[in-house]
Amino acid sequence: MLTRAQAIRGAQNFVLILLSVGIVALYSSLNRPIWTDEKQHFAWGGIQDPLEAMRQIVTPILEGNAQTWYASSWLYFIFDYWLLNVFGANSLALRAPSIVSALLLLLFAVLFIRRQAFGFYWQLVTVLAFLTQTFLMYFAGEARPYMPLAASVLGVALYYSLKLGDRVTWWGRAIGWGSALVGVLMHAYVIFYLLGICLLFLMLAKRNQGFNWKTKQTLNWLNPALLLSAVGLEVATRVPSVLRGGSRFAGDPFEFTARENLVSSFFYSHFPNFPVSWYSIRIFVILLLASILALLVARPYWSDHVKPLLGPIGLIGVGLCVSAFVSALSFVNGYWILSRQWVASMALCLLGTIWFFATLTRIIQSKSRLVAGAVALISGLMLCLFAPNRVAEQVRLLNDYRVQNEQIAAEWADNSPAQIAPLWNETDVPNINIALGGPVWPVNACFFPVGRNCP
Repeated sequence: MLTRAQAIRGAQNFVLILLSVGIVALYSSLNRPIWTDEKQHFAWGGIQDPLEAMRQIVTPILEGNAQTWYASSWLYFIFDYWLLNVFGANSLALRAPSIVSALLLLLFAVLFIRRQAFGFYWQLVTVLAFLTQTFLMYFAGEARPYMPLAASVLGVALYYSLKLGDRVTWWGRAIGWGSALVGVLMHAYVIFYLLGICLLFLMLAKRNQGFNWKTKQTLNWLNPALLLSAVGLEVATRVPSVLRGGSRFAGDPFEFTARENLVSSFFYSHFPNFPVSWYSIRIFVILLLASILALLVARPYWSDHVKPLLGPIGLIGVGLCVSAFVSALSFVNGYWILSRQWVASMALCLLGTIWFFATLTRIIQSKSRLVAGAVALISGLMLCLFAPNRVAEQVRLLNDYRVQNEQIAAEWADNSPAQIAPLWNETDVPNINIALGGPVWPVNACFFPVGRNCP
């Protein structure tokens, strides 16, 4: 017999799960035609021989000839190869790793907030806040490794926020090892977040639990086996390509993000719920520097009420620093500075922002419950204000995608794969294949990076 508390908790969990599934469905890009980068993933479905597929994936990495994007995406290629061979030409199968990752992203975010002992209100705000992040959640419906990257980063943050006793449970190990290792195999940036998050939560643990940095307890907390495994995978899969020049490009870093708009684009991408202008950015920077100075000056007088804010501020700081670092890497290597490089940091900054306001409300609550309620309501509305608009936008887009898919199917319904295959270089063969259904046609292997046996 369920107690009243268990029944309420079950109902709350049901609401959170239902909302999460609904949000991911809205951003699944169901029936949206695939584009150039996704066609490179779809191409793997055109290979019938599993050994040939594995050879196409592994050989460039072992020989150090893989471009950076290729070395970053190869695990996604493996997933897509098997998914497309099992389910045929289906855009949902193609994007399944991203869709599953989006569900994990929301799960990890809610669990993180729950593990900080915040109740249903803030867990609900967390789910709805992610609904409003159009650019971030767009990657839930795209066959590229950016959503797995974001989910892995939040998984790592959740793992290192857990107490040691929770980390040694089967689910704790699954979150930590799965997020770190699958994340590293999915995208090169995960290692930067892993190291930054680990350092942040080690400092927070030292402050909260007061253990000595030189003790065995510190090593247990760090989990050297996990860190070394992640670093080892990073080195094995990507360093050979970097040493042979695989990360070198010859593009203009500011081709897609104008130099004069870089700061405002960077700020808006990480804090889309806040108004963005040069004036607001200057005010933000001034307040940030003033706050840091005040904290340094008043350090001996910090109260226990203010110190909990260091965690969320640090989490946001990790996200901003890694974004700045990978953008600097792009600049140095002559690669484009792109907003999608910041996707994991967007998720981290959003989680940090929610954590900050929830903690601030808790601090104020010890002084005034009325003021705390007002702060919780205002901050919650600020984070979730555009949720209804996002639902309407995504419903409209899903309907447009459905119409597009039906038009493609109707246009090519009377043509056989043998008739369409010779047109692979002058028409949209992958989307025609998806619209008509059935197995992935071998001609799709003509699309980069496979490029072989083309008519």
